[in-house]
Amino acid sequence: MLFGSDDDTATMEEYECDTWKIQRGGDLLGLDSNSGTQFACLHQFGHQSDAASSKLIGNISYTTLSIAQALCNENPTKYYPDDFMTFGGFCSWRPGQLEREMGEDRSEWIVLSVDWQTIWDELLLQREKATQVIAGDCSDEAQHEILVNAGTNMWRHFLEKIGMQEEQATSRLPAGQLGFYDSMLNVWAEEQLVRGGVNKGDDNDDDEDSSTPIRPGAIARAKSPPTNDMLLYDAEFLRSTILVLEEREDCTVGVILNHPMSAAIECKESEDPLPIRYGGPIDIETWRDGSYLDEYYEDDDGDDDDDEVYEGFLDYQNNEVNFEDLAFDDVNDEDVGFEDDESSFLWIHRSKTLGLKNVGTRLGSSKFWLIKEDEALEHIQAGTLQLHDTMVFSSVSIWEKGAELGQCGGGLREQVDGLHSMEVAEVDDHQMDAVWQLLTKQNVLTKESLDTNIDATIKAWDMMSTDGGEIAQNHDRRTSKVRLATAALKAYLARNLLGDPLNTPDPQSQGIV
Repeated sequence: MLFGSDDDTATMEEYECDTWKIQRGGDLLGLDSNSGTQFACLHQFGHQSDAASSKLIGNISYTTLSIAQALCNENPTKYYPDDFMTFGGFCSWRPGQLEREMGEDRSEWIVLSVDWQTIWDELLLQREKATQVIAGDCSDEAQHEILVNAGTNMWRHFLEKIGMQEEQATSRLPAGQLGFYDSMLNVWAEEQLVRGGVNKGDDNDDDEDSSTPIRPGAIARAKSPPTNDMLLYDAEFLRSTILVLEEREDCTVGVILNHPMSAAIECKESEDPLPIRYGGPIDIETWRDGSYLDEYYEDDDGDDDDDEVYEGFLDYQNNEVNFEDLAFDDVNDEDVGFEDDESSFLWIHRSKTLGLKNVGTRLGSSKFWLIKEDEALEHIQAGTLQLHDTMVFSSVSIWEKGAELGQCGGGLREQVDGLHSMEVAEVDDHQMDAVWQLLTKQNVLTKESLDTNIDATIKAWDMMSTDGGEIAQNHDRRTSKVRLATAALKAYLARNLLGDPLNTPDPQSQGIV
């Protein structure tokens, strides 16, 4: 529940008379929506009201906020804001989606037959508890915890009315997975249930702008503890190590270095296949031709299972690409551009020997070189480029820029100085050599290699820490979020890159709770 008033000094009596207490109805068209908020009001007036209402169940009817406000203004002694249950935003399901979620295969919902009075009484209990937040009567507990508990208690009360134990209702979920969901729910509540978020200043002490330049060849890393936004919406960037490819007027382009996929390229018969890496949500071809901008703004009408990854990802998943299948360009030696590279992959090498011979396009002053696919394969076949000096990516990350895209105008700079979710790492060649060596030992992603790959991901990310690494994170709340990030990253990789959802480890075993 969120509270709002035009007068910040209003008394509780004035709040009760003039303030509409808004409960969160869902993530669509909510209070933080750029497209405006859709409000809905429930009331129990039955046919006593002249308001244009739609009956839902028993005496409970639905109307709009504007009609409810007009009713109160026209009849100030009869109707009050607290006579209505007001919601901002709503939930929505695609055709057939809710039925699938309720089916035997998933059993994510329990359907109850409930009388209208019971529903209204539970709403009153929830609002009464939430009202204590605005009154300041619950200082012993964080506001978001009070609010999320008010909602989950309603859920428990309904279970009690049908004689079902909580353990029975959640029996389909392994204990570790349930604990992970509870932890993520708490993060969501902290971010969403109190207007403007709660304790946002606690996540990062350093709110000063960074003076470290963002340019090709720069390395950025996710900050620790992670921000709530990253935990909830950008899990692929948790523990991420990012190499900047381009810093342009309209965007920053980079690749995540530490996420091997469940696919590989066979470059040389005598050596193991080279893992293809997930560099971000934008595939290489649409980045090169700029069509990702069109896809970015299109509504996604696809299946939920594929929402998190770019179109075409399944072309590579669990596959091995043969040397003969790769694209070769018929160009002369003077052609060093990459716009005409028809490959679906992006190749990067870190061979100082080839770099000194100007093989590839150097990223700034770094020891990274972009290299065209046919050139990379020719050198690998000839033995002049080693696989441990090479990485190949199927996608990139793009942070668009614009005056309306945050306080820093978007781009990776927004992540660093606006959202404080990332930082630019000061890494010398010796550190980067160690990180590169560790990451190039990661295996093609499988169920068996998932844990070891994640260990390497975190170790490489931690090696570039500016605060002594995660062992320096000893605050209870921060430590909990640091460890939750590991479980959230594993869940993301298992679902989206491995395509084989796993039971998330017990949060208690990882110190999450």
